Amino acid sequence: MKKNKLLIIGLIVTLSLMIIIVALTFFELQRDYFSNTIKNAEGEVLYEISSNATEYQKLIFTELSDVIENEGTPQEYAGSVVKNYVADFYTWSNKKGTYDIGGMQYVYQPEIVNIYNYAKDFFYRDLSYNIQTIGAENLLEVENVEITFSDFNAKIEYNGQMYQSFYVTASWTYVQKEGFDTTGYQTSGEFSLIDRDGKIEIYRYYGE
Repeated sequence: MKKNKLLIIGLIVTLSLMIIIVALTFFELQRDYFSNTIKNAEGEVLYEISSNATEYQKLIFTELSDVIENEGTPQEYAGSVVKNYVADFYTWSNKKGTYDIGGMQYVYQPEIVNIYNYAKDFFYRDLSYNIQTIGAENLLEVENVEITFSDFNAKIEYNGQMYQSFYVTASWTYVQKEGFDTTGYQTSGEFSLIDRDGKIEIYRYYGE
């Protein structure tokens, strides 16, 4: 009996240590992955940027932070969200593989699964193969995003709640890299966004 009790105690201690190690590892990964955040007045995190973001992504993330901190217009806010989404989603050069889908933090939460799965099955489908054969650094990288229109749209009912919506159009260009032809890849789109309790998020996206 005494040996059994010691064995049980040993197992509990071992499991506890494993849980602590896993938790600490996850924390370190999260800390390494996200290098900066944008918070609201209550201190809640609205958006984060990865530590391996491109220089352009860092620039427009700062612009988004400035719009929020300086209480820019809702149209500016919506446009800046779209710029950050496009720059992350359509950049492959800093991704790890097919499952590393960019821009999801700018998507309305109930739509994340749909957009993520669609991207994984289509736009990101061959990314892991391309990384292995060409190299991530040689793949798509958004160079610039232009907001061509951003304004209020009608209030909408979505999932049983009423939201102020926005309609935004954008166009973008890619860094030209030797050995990878960007011809044929998407360079413009239309976006519908909603203001969910002070956080503007994308809930619909219409491609070319």
